[in-house]
Amino acid sequence: MKQFIIILASLLVMLNTESFAQKKQKRAQIKQMHIQKVKECISKDSLYIEINRINPMGTTPKSSSYSYFVKICNGKASLYLPYMGKMTTAVLGGEKLSIEAREQSVKLQKESDPKNECTYYLFNFNNENRSERWECVFQLYDNGYVIMKLSCPGRDPVGFHGDLKVD
Repeated sequence: MKQFIIILASLLVMLNTESFAQKKQKRAQIKQMHIQKVKECISKDSLYIEINRINPMGTTPKSSSYSYFVKICNGKASLYLPYMGKMTTAVLGGEKLSIEAREQSVKLQKESDPKNECTYYLFNFNNENRSERWECVFQLYDNGYVIMKLSCPGRDPVGFHGDLKVD
């Protein structure tokens, strides 16, 4: 009876080890497929970035809902982002402080960095709420993670973190 229990226990350990290795391999395959999808989006310059963290200058970072986004497709940019920071120009009544652009043609500059496994992007756009010229710089990592910085004369720069949506 003792030998039977030992054999049964060792069999269970071997089965668990095999399933653990299979799970690890499957996770690696899923990760590799995700990286491949991100690279396809980068090669097509077809990006939809969901913002999940706001980093205002001089204050603590804030989490955000996924209602904020940056979309780049066919040389056009659309975005809706919050603004938190100081301004040197007055805000008139009824003006929105958010940063918005709808289907604006942009000159997208892109540079790949294989060492850091990321691609750098740069483009300028006009904020439709206040007729301001903004510069957007972001790093898109091969795993889909994005670090972005927006700057404009008259306002403090603001940073964002997000993820590339590939589905």
